[in-house]
Amino acid sequence: MSNRLVRWMVLAGFLFCFCRAQAQPALLSSVPASGATGVPTNSTVVFTFNTPMNTVSSSAIFFYGSGTFVPATFAWSSNGMVLTCTPVPAFPANTNITWEVAALSTNGTLINPPPIGSFTTGTGGGGGGANGTNPITIFEVGGAQFYSQTSSAPAVTFTNAPYDFIANVFLSSNRFATNVTLTLPTTVVSNLTQVPPSPWDFTLLGFTADLPTFNARFPSGTYTFNVQSVSSNQLVAVTWPPTSTLPQPPAPRISNFPATQVVDSAQPFTLSWDAFAGGTGANDAVSIQMVTPQGLVVLPTNAFAGTVTSLLIPAHTFSENTDCTVDLNFVHVILITNGTAYITEAFRTTTTQFDLKTIIGGTSSLSLTSPTNSSSALSFDVLVSSVSTVVVEYRTNLAAATWQTLLTTNNPGSRFSVSAPHGLNRAMYFRARSGP
Repeated sequence: MSNRLVRWMVLAGFLFCFCRAQAQPALLSSVPASGATGVPTNSTVVFTFNTPMNTVSSSAIFFYGSGTFVPATFAWSSNGMVLTCTPVPAFPANTNITWEVAALSTNGTLINPPPIGSFTTGTGGGGGGANGTNPITIFEVGGAQFYSQTSSAPAVTFTNAPYDFIANVFLSSNRFATNVTLTLPTTVVSNLTQVPPSPWDFTLLGFTADLPTFNARFPSGTYTFNVQSVSSNQLVAVTWPPTSTLPQPPAPRISNFPATQVVDSAQPFTLSWDAFAGGTGANDAVSIQMVTPQGLVVLPTNAFAGTVTSLLIPAHTFSENTDCTVDLNFVHVILITNGTAYITEAFRTTTTQFDLKTIIGGTSSLSLTSPTNSSSALSFDVLVSSVSTVVVEYRTNLAAATWQTLLTTNNPGSRFSVSAPHGLNRAMYFRARSGP
């Protein structure tokens, strides 16, 4: 494994191997506790871990109904073990809020499976995302733009229908509809399509090939939903603001694109992107999804505050010789709570899609073996796989601040020998790592 540290000690003619045990990361507690009821809508949510976490790549997401995202700001304790999340705006009242934690420890170990829980705001709430039901009806309209990145250059617009209009209705689970329509600002009326197998979800998608056509068909303004049922109908107007109020996010750009084409699946990998210009931790989000050609989601969708610029992907997330389609999304959201009757939401999102590729036999490793001890020196061999430069270092005291270089080789082959005179010290510790 690249940069794998193998420690050896010689003392009174005996050789020992030392390995430092590391705590498996875990979520110790959440406040409010999962299952809590009557939680104030402006409550912070506090997660406590048993070990320091990677505060850049770890976060939590909050959602309700069929997946409506609740933006939040995040603050970490100085030791990286306590995450405090503040919803902005506040959680909707009388609603079951589901949370999911995506967290990595500082040594790159993922909490797996990701911890999931829920609580209910207000009083007398029930149902909710945790059991797949909707406690409240949600109406949303939004627009999406799609880009593709194939090199380190900025992403380019999709060549086929890159502009997408989206309208959704997620009915509360105690009601049904015979039909749902949407009246656009242009007075055009369109039917929403029921999304099987759910009887509560309805959607409308509109694709266009160019931006002027998109703006003409789906302008900013008032979109009116008409939910029709046997007992009664419901009219709800949702305002989709102009881009001056709700800007279209910039196209995401992967900043370490060359590295995404030769990913060693046996090693942790950090995916990095340029900062979300104008993105904040309040009404903005960054989300990522990775899917194999067979449609398998290899990494569940991760949602972070709009200020996050990287994601540490754990080792063995991917198989060797695999191409994964990755969507990196920048999202602006406006969430409006209308009492306890329903919720409206408007958003704009921009997606950059690219292929992440893993290599065959890309695993690099170093190991120390075959130690021998003579009257004048300690010798051992270093086994090498897929490493071009190897540095062998030593310490005479494990409490010492730095390692000392014993040798560096740029042509290690698959195996080479090292000899260290006893005169360096009676007690010695060794490690091999990839250079420089």
